[in-house]
Amino acid sequence: MEAGLAFSDRDKYLVGFSPLMAQYKFLSPERNWAPNFLIGAGFSLTDRKDVAERELGTEFQFLLHGGAGLEFFKEEGAYSINYRFFHVSNAGIKFPNIGLNAHLFTMGMRF
Repeated sequence: MEAGLAFSDRDKYLVGFSPLMAQYKFLSPERNWAPNFLIGAGFSLTDRKDVAERELGTEFQFLLHGGAGLEFFKEEGAYSINYRFFHVSNAGIKFPNIGLNAHLFTMGMRF
């Protein structure tokens, strides 16, 4: 499960919730690192449709996630580097519906 909030310079927002998230880690006792894959789906509300009407078209949007990464384990904690493709669209509720795509790169530390 995941939730998020995004703002732009024009006081526009997008708030999203993805209750369907799945991540698989390829764990092995022989190594101290593990690749992982992530997929997910959810929905969002935005007031950006006024600025991006061709891309979004409605206030209600669907979210799709897909990604991959690596996690490196230490004696205490872990480090990770990940990539995620993020797609936002209204799934044809109203046309035009081009949608918006984002490529996200993240680094993390677990302690």
